[in-house]
Amino acid sequence: MLIVPTGDDRLRIVSFDPGTDTLGSSVLEINVRTLQLTVLDAQTFVSRRPIRYRPEYQRVEEVYGDRLARLSSHRHAVIGHLVRWQPHTVACESPFMGMRAQAFEALIECVNVIRWAVHDHDPTVPVEMISPPQAKKTVGASFRGSDKNDVRQGVEKLIDQSQGQMTYQAYQPFHTLDEHSIDAIAVGICHYQQWVDILTH
Repeated sequence: MLIVPTGDDRLRIVSFDPGTDTLGSSVLEINVRTLQLTVLDAQTFVSRRPIRYRPEYQRVEEVYGDRLARLSSHRHAVIGHLVRWQPHTVACESPFMGMRAQAFEALIECVNVIRWAVHDHDPTVPVEMISPPQAKKTVGASFRGSDKNDVRQGVEKLIDQSQGQMTYQAYQPFHTLDEHSIDAIAVGICHYQQWVDILTH
């Protein structure tokens, strides 16, 4: 459920593009008075990196296997991200039913890790699921037959043509972002459009 926060004219969204190896994330902020959208952060968490030097993840890998170690790495990264940015709401791309069964199962597990991380951080923060077609449609990319560059171009075009209504102010230069971070921004923009519908009606 989308609930408008009270006593604050800024609404912060953290959005995710889930994956067991790479987890794209973005942070967007809405001015609820002007509806201006600002992208504050975009990055990709790589689950295997902490496993190389953190004994606790290595123990998980030895006992439970590689996938659970990667998901455990993501869980801690997500919690740290939420603590830093303190979102009012979280948006996450939902797994696509058309993918291979094993990949679909892995994404379901990753989404559940994100849900529980948000719950552990603050159980009052909602997690909204955004389907891949929804996210791509929002930025003008075709779901069928599109490549990842279409999403990048769509996000960049939206920002460029918004006449200042959407701005990119993240530390990471836009042109250096990988496809996972870009997808997370698209998910966040889709969620932003949902908020605009609520705040204007």
